Amino acid sequence: GMLKGLPGWRVQDGRLVMNYKFGTFSEAVSFLNRIAAIASEEQHTPDVCIEGFNNMRLSLYTYCCGGLTENDFILAAKIGKAYGDFEKAGR
Repeated sequence: GMLKGLPGWRVQDGRLVMNYKFGTFSEAVSFLNRIAAIASEEQHTPDVCIEGFNNMRLSLYTYCCGGLTENDFILAAKIGKAYGDFEKAGR
């Protein structure tokens, strides 16, 4: 279904989950700032965890609905595109 257009994302325990790896902690934080801007536009926020300085785990879920909604997939697509742009720009 909707996962087709979201390379790398997976559904795990009813959440939409993605892992990104960065060269440095500051790259991870700078990408997190980008995600924050997108999330505020969408009025929807991912759960974010940065582990081992450069591994970011994102998890999307619509709390009020108790599950995944179209908003989760839209935000995932925008984050995926932002990550592609981030990589192209040499971070």
